[in-house]
Amino acid sequence: MKIRLFSCAVVFLFSGCASMRSIPEPDVATGYALSEIETEKGCALTSMRVISKIDYVDGVNGKRVVGQDLVFSARPPLDMRITISAFDKAVSTLVSDGAGFALIDVGQNVFVAGEATPENISQILPVYLSAADLFRVIYGDFPRDGLAADAFESQMFAWDPEKGGYRRTLGLADGRSMHVIYEWPSKAIKQIAVLSGEKVQYAYEASGFEAVTGASGLVCTYPREILFSLPDQKTDVRLRIEKRDMDVEFSEAVFQLIPPAGSQIVIMQ
Repeated sequence: MKIRLFSCAVVFLFSGCASMRSIPEPDVATGYALSEIETEKGCALTSMRVISKIDYVDGVNGKRVVGQDLVFSARPPLDMRITISAFDKAVSTLVSDGAGFALIDVGQNVFVAGEATPENISQILPVYLSAADLFRVIYGDFPRDGLAADAFESQMFAWDPEKGGYRRTLGLADGRSMHVIYEWPSKAIKQIAVLSGEKVQYAYEASGFEAVTGASGLVCTYPREILFSLPDQKTDVRLRIEKRDMDVEFSEAVFQLIPPAGSQIVIMQ
């Protein structure tokens, strides 16, 4: 694996060179920091329930939501369920195993199923990530579906003095690049940006980090607020997390959906 140092030009994409010395680099070896970050990514791969409020503006579909309830239930390797409610009544529910998905739109009485692509998953939550990548991000990892074949061999990793964290740059299969910023020493991901040239096309930002201890005794760092942004599409999704339960014992029925009686069934490719 090659660990390359960042040039001034790369840092400038986010911060400009003038303020490069703002936060000093920790007194640890760069290779050690990367090794610790790689170890951390499997910290909390246990069942989880996240209860939050959601606000979003979906510029693609012309929708706006403020203060609805969202419950995200997840179980490794990739099982998840998302339920969005308003006034204590479910508006829509989605389940996925990472490859396929099923969705019930209560108001339209429509049952939709198909491949768990970013476009299909965004019918319930307009973050434009595949089900597998959404699962990864909620668990503190970064999107991986679009990585180039040699992304890890050619990655760049170095301290970013402007952001006050370690920056990891990975190539994507479509020629764009993904920049991941890790807090130190918590090793939590606080920013992700996908760039085409110098233009940010997709961004993730986390804040309000807290330590969460599971029943197994593992202590992991998770954010209390998450913001997804797609500037070109005028889409922003904010999750305000109120509670995160670890090591939840889910029944199999949680990750299954059955079409309601009389519902319209749509199969998406």
